[in-house]
Amino acid sequence: RHLFSITPESPPSAGVFKRRSHVHQTCRHIEQLIEACHAEHIDDLKGANVLRSIGDLRDKGRSLRTCNSYLTSIKSFTRWLWIEKRTPDDALAGLSKYNEETDKRHERRELTPEEMEWLFTTTEDQQRLNYKLTAETRVMVYRVATGTGFRVNELRKLTPASFTLDSDPPTVTVDAAYSKRRRKDVQPIRQDLAELLRPWLDGHARDEQLFKLPHNTSKMLQRDLAAARAAWIADAKTDAELGARENSDFLRYQDAAGRYADFHASRHTYISGIVAGGASVKTAQELARHSTPVLTIGRYSHTRLHDLQGALDALPPVSEPKQQALLATGTDDIVPANCQQLSGDTRQNAASDGESDPQQETNNARRKVLPINTFGERRGEKSKWSGAGSNRRHTDFQSVALPAELPDRLAVVM
Repeated sequence: RHLFSITPESPPSAGVFKRRSHVHQTCRHIEQLIEACHAEHIDDLKGANVLRSIGDLRDKGRSLRTCNSYLTSIKSFTRWLWIEKRTPDDALAGLSKYNEETDKRHERRELTPEEMEWLFTTTEDQQRLNYKLTAETRVMVYRVATGTGFRVNELRKLTPASFTLDSDPPTVTVDAAYSKRRRKDVQPIRQDLAELLRPWLDGHARDEQLFKLPHNTSKMLQRDLAAARAAWIADAKTDAELGARENSDFLRYQDAAGRYADFHASRHTYISGIVAGGASVKTAQELARHSTPVLTIGRYSHTRLHDLQGALDALPPVSEPKQQALLATGTDDIVPANCQQLSGDTRQNAASDGESDPQQETNNARRKVLPINTFGERRGEKSKWSGAGSNRRHTDFQSVALPAELPDRLAVVM
């Protein structure tokens, strides 16, 4: 079974794959699906067989995101076969992805500015190593991550040469070989972050790797979050405040809603801050370095109630409504006062003083109405909707009224 001509010793070309790890994962998915479909020939890769095999993965508890990953891998294989003219068509081109939004397993949350400040200051005071990283290095990587939105692998490749702090604005550059979208990314940063970085970078060689991050960066952050939360709770001034802090989600790795503040949540924090600051969709997409704004606004941007309240302030103020009479059901603009219609009959309420209004009596005479179902009876006919098997009921039209002086020859067309 020929899958790909790409091996770890032969890196992918022309952007077919982004990383060797992606090559291994894609090949593994394809091999598993081919085996599950019992496919011995290319023609055995039918859409129904593939969906059945992915359905078995779903039954074993795999998430829809994982199922989509398998589906994407096998579809890339059949498309490659079609492009290379190994098959006359792409047998799986019509298969669509599953809706991952209905099955979120690891939803992330953003950190609030107050949480970040407690994390930074508490971590700076620590003396112990965490995954062989000093407190100073961990604080700096947290600051850079939340100030740039860089991913873990992009942070690992940063050196002092990546930073241009004297430009306007200061920037951090990720080479195309390490950027997820395979492009050289020049990311602007805030001036205050640049000033914090300047003395720290002076203590490193120009080409030295700055952040030797462990594989489990989330576990590293979880430990520092726990230490910051413990210090925050201990800082309570009263017993009531202490109880409130213990029951809150402040600095929790996982909050009550099941959302996680893992290392990648720093990217969510960065993008949410950009969007909350009023940036346009295009600007937010560029800073997030996304290929589509759907990711930027849909998955990474989180809104809070005060953000929504700020958006509501842009609406016009609500003024007190004026009293307005309901329009009559006749053909002119005159609105009868105190008009009520009950069971197809129009009844006029008497004036509160018991005296009649000549103008209103004239209006009442002009607006004598009949239920629509009586038109046929006036002509000695049955109503067209009263026959057996009719789809419309007699009562459907009891509340519809027309002026009585309309000509009998008027045809009511529904």
